[in-house]
Amino acid sequence: MEEKIKIYIGKRTRDILYKDMELFEFFKSGMTLNKNDFLNTLLANYFEAYQEAGNARYAAMKAKLREAGLKEQAAGEVADEIMHMTKYSRNDPDGKYDVTMSLKPTKKTSDIIAYIQSTLLAHTSLSQYFRDLFEAYTAMPQDEREKIIFRDSYEKIRQAIAEDRMIYFINRTTSKKIEHTVSPYSVASAKEELFNYVLCQQDGLPFTIRLSRISGVILLNRKRELARENVACLKRMEQYGPQFLILQDREICIRLSEEGIRQYQYRYVHRPETSRIEGSLYYFNCSENQVMQYFSRFGRHAVIVYPQDLAEQMLVFHSSARKAYQKELEKKEKPE
Repeated sequence: MEEKIKIYIGKRTRDILYKDMELFEFFKSGMTLNKNDFLNTLLANYFEAYQEAGNARYAAMKAKLREAGLKEQAAGEVADEIMHMTKYSRNDPDGKYDVTMSLKPTKKTSDIIAYIQSTLLAHTSLSQYFRDLFEAYTAMPQDEREKIIFRDSYEKIRQAIAEDRMIYFINRTTSKKIEHTVSPYSVASAKEELFNYVLCQQDGLPFTIRLSRISGVILLNRKRELARENVACLKRMEQYGPQFLILQDREICIRLSEEGIRQYQYRYVHRPETSRIEGSLYYFNCSENQVMQYFSRFGRHAVIVYPQDLAEQMLVFHSSARKAYQKELEKKEKPE
């Protein structure tokens, strides 16, 4: 049985790894984090790219040193020493590596670890090698980290798009097995660089699902089916927010107060882009769900002018909240 490997890392690196385990939904039964599965997946999916990036930096550095007049052997030795001294320490600049994580090798990583031990540890320990790899990973934006952890699904989906093929996959985060057969259109990152979404057509309608919720991707020998009107919706989703489903093409008009305009300028997360602005009237061609989620926080400072059914949804939302607060306040006003 493989021994656990103890890895010394900084607190910030540890916190990002734990956050990814939770955000990418690596849970055991009972909703505890499946740390070992996540770390082995990270190693298996990132090791090759990490090595290639390191080799490219080394080659570029050595070439510059040769241009500066150093001989081949000396340039290699200096480049090697610089590489050793300038690892990814940006996440923990104070240099305190006093937090430990354990990795127990599995079938998918045992050969990789054996290769690292026999070939790549000339100037470093196994623990430091993993620390450097983890720091390189955590230095990237979250959406790029998601592509690494779910590399197999990501690459198969991109292949299907390039080859104009449909795919089958399972939603990995539901207790009941949910299967999907779709025509993928694109993989798009949210503007906030948080998650990637697979935009596709399913059962004749636009559909979106987070990359990290997909597993078991199979490329089918069936040509993609993408209706023109659905492609138009999917393109708009790429522009406005791939996490927000758009099913129809209709304009949304919202009247903002001065305070509403100020809030719109400063509330960045999930903010929909305007198609045009006319004084206090702001026009949108985005998802109606995005409008509801974003502007529901504005209260009376954002009023939906049209479409009418969306204005009625917002009215019901605020009326329900008002009734709930009234009920709670009435309880407190009643004498004991």
